[in-house]
Amino acid sequence: MPHVDLRRQRGRRTRERLILAALKLFGAHSFKAVTTLAIAREARANQASIRYHFGGKRQLYQTVADRVTSDARAALQPLLQKARAQAVGVASTRASLVEILRAFARHLCSYSDGGAAASFMARELAHPDSGYATIYQGFIRDVHVEVTSLLARATARYNRDQGAIIDAHALMGAALSFAAARQAFKQRSFRPVNCEERVDAIAERIAEITTGVLERRAARVPSRSLP
Repeated sequence: MPHVDLRRQRGRRTRERLILAALKLFGAHSFKAVTTLAIAREARANQASIRYHFGGKRQLYQTVADRVTSDARAALQPLLQKARAQAVGVASTRASLVEILRAFARHLCSYSDGGAAASFMARELAHPDSGYATIYQGFIRDVHVEVTSLLARATARYNRDQGAIIDAHALMGAALSFAAARQAFKQRSFRPVNCEERVDAIAERIAEITTGVLERRAARVPSRSLP
């Protein structure tokens, strides 16, 4: 019946507004600090609709973590698969590494949600809550493993080399810091992180730093592998 379809459409729109509202608020505040009333008001919805669509605040929080993770995976997964499938070679390995980290920086900074997703991700990584496993296992781990592997291959080190793991963490952290500390960056640069000019500059700077790390590490003797 037509009225049933309309009701379902309204329900889907309400559910989406609740997810976006929760992302905005959870991106700015901790789980405990955000109330269901605040989410409902931000979404222009009835407070009871949170329980109806998700089961409660905790389940809505997990839905936000799923959304942040799926969006990030969609942006990076094609590049990770491409890097795994290509022929091994120093030049192609370095190119893949730079491409992945450039895309990682661009995804974190080119946001249309005011930086909520990046802030949500940064908070979970720094202070793990129920969304940490989703974000880490669904996105961060795959990127970190591939970046570490590419770094190791490009600089004649083992895949589990401690130095390669630290380098990967430092490079990914540099990109994440621009999104997580966007207010401080805006105050110093007088422009928001997510303006097109700044996103391009940040992505290219991360690429340049990556190239610099590769050049400095390439001639070094491989360090001991982690157990």
